[in-house]
Order: sequence, then C-alpha cells, then structure tokens
Amino acid sequence: MLLRLCFFISIISRFSNNLLCLCKLFEMKKCMYLLIPSLFLIFISCSKSSTETTDVITNSLVAKWKYNGIKTNGIVSQITTCDKNGYVVFNTNGTFERKDYYFRENNNTCVLEGDEKGTYTYSSSTNKIVLKFTDPYDGAQVETWNNVKFTNSSLDFTWDENNDGKDEHAVSYIK
Repeated sequence: MLLRLCFFISIISRFSNNLLCLCKLFEMKKCMYLLIPSLFLIFISCSKSSTETTDVITNSLVAKWKYNGIKTNGIVSQITTCDKNGYVVFNTNGTFERKDYYFRENNNTCVLEGDEKGTYTYSSSTNKIVLKFTDPYDGAQVETWNNVKFTNSSLDFTWDENNDGKDEHAVSYIK
C-alpha cells in the first residue's frame, strides 16, 4: 500500500511540474480547465483498486465453512461424524449463521448444541473476525476470532473462550 502511495505521489509530482510549464505558456484560466478534470481522473482511477482488493478478501471469506477440528491448549480433540455437521456461513451483507453439534453417547444421538445467527465484521489489518449474536440462555454475545487465516479452501483461527487474554482454542473449518 505504501509503495502504491509513493508511486502515486511521484506521478502527481511529475504531472504537476509538466502542467505548470504549460500554464506559463497559456493563460492561467485555460490551465485550470485542464488541471481540474485531470486531477479528478487520477483520483477516480486510484480509488477503484483498493475497493477491488477489499472485495477479493470479502468474497474469499463469504461461503459455507464446515467444521474440521479443534485444538484446546495444544491438544487435538477427536472429532466425530456428528461434530462435522457443524458449520458457519458468512454472507455478503455482513450476517452469519453458525450451527454446532455434539454426540450424546448415552443414547447415541447427534444433538444441535449451538444455533447462532447475527452479524460479523472482518478486519484484514488485525486478522480478526468479530461475531455479534444473541444466545438464548446468555443474551447478547460478542465473540472474537483471532489470528484469522483463510484461503479458498480453509479457515483457521484462535479463540479466547474465557477472556483471560490467552487463546485456548485453535479451530479449523474447510469449504
């Protein structure tokens, strides 16, 4: 980003020096007719590329992600076929849906444990996803996923469940 900015400034600098030379040859009024539209075009063309970069990041995250595993305090937890029913869906409008399942051994059933819907924000500068939702038992919740890394096929993050400043969980999802 900084490299782009420096490149942009050097182009403007060269452009303005050339324009000033032209302005000395012509009247200043005529020069303004050239300067204003030229600067407008430069700013329009530069703003488009940063939007495209944001769209690429957002579009990569927007998908249905299937639960693939978890480590708690560095220990890999065994996941069942039932656990793998869990997923999170990130939508383009900033909403999400998440379902978590667990296997109840006493009667061999797969039980829905969590069913959350809410809003999310993703920050590429901090590599965090913040989920906001209402839990039927605990009320309004804010959950922060730290160290978020995602590709076209995997989503990994860490999570501080008890808010003690240490991420106890490392969670993995796949498309």
